[in-house]
Amino acid sequence: MSYSMIDVSIGEFCPFVYGKALKAEDRKNGKIPVYGSNGIVGFHNEYLVNGPGIIIGRKGSVGELHLSEEPFWVIDTAFYISGYSINELRYIYYQLKTLNLDKMNSDSAVPGLNRENAHSRIITIPKDSKIREKIGNEISKYDYKLKCNNDINQTLESISQTLFKSWFVDFDPVKAKIAAKKHGNDPQLAAMMAISGKSEDEINQMPADKRKQLVETADLFPDEMMDSELGEIPKGWEATNFGNVTICFDSKRIPLSNRERLKIKGNYPYYGATSIMDYIDKYIFDGTYLLLGEDGSVINDLGLPFTQYVWGKFWVNNHAHVLQGRNSVSTEQLYIFISQTNISEFITGAVQLKLNQGNMNRIPFVLAEVAVNKSFTKLIGGLMTMYKTLSEQNKRLSVLRDTLLTKLLKGDVKV
Repeated sequence: MSYSMIDVSIGEFCPFVYGKALKAEDRKNGKIPVYGSNGIVGFHNEYLVNGPGIIIGRKGSVGELHLSEEPFWVIDTAFYISGYSINELRYIYYQLKTLNLDKMNSDSAVPGLNRENAHSRIITIPKDSKIREKIGNEISKYDYKLKCNNDINQTLESISQTLFKSWFVDFDPVKAKIAAKKHGNDPQLAAMMAISGKSEDEINQMPADKRKQLVETADLFPDEMMDSELGEIPKGWEATNFGNVTICFDSKRIPLSNRERLKIKGNYPYYGATSIMDYIDKYIFDGTYLLLGEDGSVINDLGLPFTQYVWGKFWVNNHAHVLQGRNSVSTEQLYIFISQTNISEFITGAVQLKLNQGNMNRIPFVLAEVAVNKSFTKLIGGLMTMYKTLSEQNKRLSVLRDTLLTKLLKGDVKV
């Protein structure tokens, strides 16, 4: 081995301490995060633990782990660990993640993490705390990069959604033109300002090619509204429905049982209603698609649908609709639209919620003119390409991190 390892119980190495109850009204004010099993459940004006520390789910989300570098409070649905350097805590955090703590349940009616069972578990760790700190620091670099990529992707999605709402929901460029006409101003300039979010001076200082592109985009929008069954929409646009702008591939879906999937393990993702459920050695689809939950997990508390923007080779079971855009609406535009649309009224079922194909197709959709849709897709194309690139990078980083972590925890490689 590259460094000396010792066997020790969790109770000896990093004992779990019970959190302390805190009334709900005491979690509403303050700046100190209050943790429960699921993560932050409020903010208090005092801390129980002068961080850093690890929070371990005791009730509810049994064994779920959270790492806080700042002072925090822990309520009595969770344990905590403290008293170590931040890098050694990171080591402990990664070590605990490999132990399946959620399986160490108590025997009570309500599942909970049994501290005695957890404390008696023997783990093998580097004898030298400096080595443990180095391991924690090294692996945290991967998690930091993963978080940065995820944050960037959230920003990219937010930019795309904001742009979509401005063009296709609030009709900002059209309304800017109408207001400019009414007050004797330049409609084209008003639309350019609405599209770019820049002032007249900033637009005049733009490079010629960028300004030309902005002018062309502004000219795509009409300067009038018209009545429709969906209310006022830009003149020349169409009040239609989701089915008119989608191609549905549900007939190609093939569900596979867990037993069937065990026989064909591989590298292609097998998708369910909300996420990847498995990896197999076969695929049905190859390309970029929108997956929309059909039954089971269909909408969240806000009435927004569970969506997945996917690409490459993959398999889908029969719990998610498989869609692409059509009639000048790209799959990306479709994804952004449906992700921010409340579809509660189209859901059926009391116990098992369902979005059937007929109801899905009836979801209202305002269809812009072809040139507007193409311009939007071109504008967000670079954002979505970066989104895909960072997502693929995260897949590789996760594999590298997990492989390295296994070797480091076993002492098979030097830090």
